[in-house]
Amino acid sequence: MLLPNGKGGYKLLRVATFPNGIKDVDQLLNTEGGDARYERMIAEARPGMTWMIDHLDSPELHPGRDLSTPQGAQEAVEDIVDTLARQPAIARMRYVRELAVKLGMPEAQLRQALNETVRERRARHGRKGNR
Repeated sequence: MLLPNGKGGYKLLRVATFPNGIKDVDQLLNTEGGDARYERMIAEARPGMTWMIDHLDSPELHPGRDLSTPQGAQEAVEDIVDTLARQPAIARMRYVRELAVKLGMPEAQLRQALNETVRERRARHGRKGNR
């Protein structure tokens, strides 16, 4: 996920996840090999948008969501469309590819669904922008 850096450019947001059973950085650092585990966690941090796509069917975040159903796929698209629309064009193309794979649908079909969702939201909210 790219975020504006305030200087006309973008900065990549990455998401690091704690190992199982670890609740915060202090707890991680106070375990055996904590420094090395922390460094590994940071090195393995994933782009934020990729993390969001990977977790669209997470039971903890979206109980009962089944991406293999039209309703589940539509819910996933609605959850991510605003953030996806704000990404620069090249990054957005990459993330649409990732999302198409996750949803098991052709990329062109997903682009059409995303465009329809954006149009519906704009009409509902009476605005032209993505935000």
